[in-house]
Amino acid sequence: MCKSCGVLYSQDIRACYLNKLSITKAGLIEWLETTVFLLNSCAVPLIDFAVEDLSEVKQLKSEKIVDQKRIIELQDEIIAEDNKLDLVGKTVKSEIKLYSSVDSCAEELL
Repeated sequence: MCKSCGVLYSQDIRACYLNKLSITKAGLIEWLETTVFLLNSCAVPLIDFAVEDLSEVKQLKSEKIVDQKRIIELQDEIIAEDNKLDLVGKTVKSEIKLYSSVDSCAEELL
């Protein structure tokens, strides 16, 4: 096709190159048939596959957002529990000190 049109690359083929006496109707029909075959057998299935993948990617992104929100919620719960444990630890230390000081005062009284 490129040779008949006098170009090096298929992307250089334009209507002006196809409108020559050396390009026959039968040749154009054959090229068109080949082009349609290639589109139907190669390009169209790839486009269909890409559309399916796009739908799946959207679903996965949505699921990822839901999962990330759940992770943040669980992290907040862990932080809250950690804060409670810190408070309990401080309370226990305070009570031990208080008990220790009361115990030492009782020993001095005896």
